[in-house]
Amino acid sequence: MLLAYLTFVCGCVPLQLVETGSGIREGADALNEALARKAEVTAARGVLELLLDTGNVLSKVEKLIQELDMHQKKDGSSANNMAAVEAQSQLLERIASEVSRLDTYSSRGKGLPLVEGMRPRIETAQNTLTTALEKCFSLGMSHKNVRVVKHCLHAYAALDDAARGEKALREILVSPLVSAAMDSPAGSAEINGGKDLESIYGALQDSIRTELTW
Repeated sequence: MLLAYLTFVCGCVPLQLVETGSGIREGADALNEALARKAEVTAARGVLELLLDTGNVLSKVEKLIQELDMHQKKDGSSANNMAAVEAQSQLLERIASEVSRLDTYSSRGKGLPLVEGMRPRIETAQNTLTTALEKCFSLGMSHKNVRVVKHCLHAYAALDDAARGEKALREILVSPLVSAAMDSPAGSAEINGGKDLESIYGALQDSIRTELTW
């Protein structure tokens, strides 16, 4: 009897193992399927949030640009009203900060149809900001307005476009000083048939101390 019982039990064990293994595989497959669905839902949610963020920031940028346009029409943006230019430079800094966020979102959403559909509006906002910022920065430097220049430099930094600001600075502030130094009596002096570079450098230093000490 005992031998028969043991034989029966031993015969059942493989069957039970097979059934257990099958159940484990089915459970694992169900788990993997659930994880895959969760990953798909998470990815879809991420795309949706990106689209919403891009659209919201773009709308905010466009509203700020409209506000800037209203200020320019109402208060002017010329050297005759530097207080208005200063207020506009503050607004430009805010716009630049939002455009920086917009650039990040649009880069992450590159290739997504809805983001690509917003691309013309994004480029229009960027071009409008660039033009207004260059004009404001030029006025600030030409009239030695430290606050305007500071806000514009912060805007260029937010846009990660320091090169454009440096170019404007060279053209508006540095180049005239160099030209003036070259045309000065010191710049006209010659030693051994060549320009007296030491005298030119001294004249340039004097001009920098005089013109760039705000």
